[in-house]
Amino acid sequence: MIPIEKINHYKAIIEANPIHHFARVSRNEFLAGLDKKQAFILVLNTAINTFNQVYSIHIDEKRMADLVDLLKVFIAGAKSKEEVLKDLHLMHTYLENRLGEDNFESVYSGLSIVFAGYEILKDSLTSNPIDEFNDEPESWSSSFYASLAFNGGAEDLENINPQKNKLFWLAFLDNGSKESDSTELLSIKIANDSFNSSKEIPLRKQTTNLTEEEIKLREPINSFFLDLLQKEQFSELKLECYIIANQSSNVAFYKKSASANYEKYDNTKLYLMLKKNDIVSILRQLREVMYQKSPNEGAWYQLTIVLSQITAPVYQFSYDDKLEFFNTWIDEQVFAEDFVMHKRSDEYTPGWLGNIVKLYSK
Repeated sequence: MIPIEKINHYKAIIEANPIHHFARVSRNEFLAGLDKKQAFILVLNTAINTFNQVYSIHIDEKRMADLVDLLKVFIAGAKSKEEVLKDLHLMHTYLENRLGEDNFESVYSGLSIVFAGYEILKDSLTSNPIDEFNDEPESWSSSFYASLAFNGGAEDLENINPQKNKLFWLAFLDNGSKESDSTELLSIKIANDSFNSSKEIPLRKQTTNLTEEEIKLREPINSFFLDLLQKEQFSELKLECYIIANQSSNVAFYKKSASANYEKYDNTKLYLMLKKNDIVSILRQLREVMYQKSPNEGAWYQLTIVLSQITAPVYQFSYDDKLEFFNTWIDEQVFAEDFVMHKRSDEYTPGWLGNIVKLYSK
């Protein structure tokens, strides 16, 4: 435990700073005086507590909670660095994609958790002596990101509120100086809602009994991909088509032989060919026609088409899964926009979608 005289010394440093910043050199010294696990927990708890206070509907709190749980397991020694790093990198990308939305407060609160993860995995809580005010954002500490979030985002470092900053850093100091048996890891708070995320969705009529209009729409789609399959001499071809509201994206994969693994097809070539043949427009028409068959079932978000040299095209539709691809492609508000255009009854609305619709309809 750090002596009270030393704690008072650090408090005096915070008090003396014009904006009550806890300088990184002094902060590193403070953290180095703690038991390593206690220091890890202090930094992670600071980030979690800040996230719980300031996060907004723009951040996927369920996904963040899963990441925090993974970090807890790592701290307990039951996960490897490699297993955790992949999820940290994905969340890092997800958050950086949201910086352009001018939502610094919630994004910084999320980044504080991500950088806490990096610091814990790399055992680098005190390795950087350069203060954040003189360093690049990618080298800022988790706790500094949390302080900016607590300050309301403070994307301009000159706009830091001294009183809020003082409150944040004194709390950081107090929490770190508590007895080690009080260092229990916090959790991300998940908003309660009336939708059950794990409920069973009934079978859909939309995907059965093709209508004549659907058959006609599938013909040019099938013809296009069969031509591509034969032209490129692939053994198998797979298209993943994503359509939500006014957004769309397409990704293709191919196999050179039946025993080979899938390889990704060139995105630029695919885009140009789809545009030239008006395939995306036809796919949108197919989605609308299927929706009109049974509107209460909603519209699909992903269509996967698989075809080979010896088998007919197989169509698979995803209506209810929030796929990993969505996290780095679009903001979740787009799901709410699509819901306005393609209403679903409660029985066909998964919990995650219900959450988004409720949040953006306020």
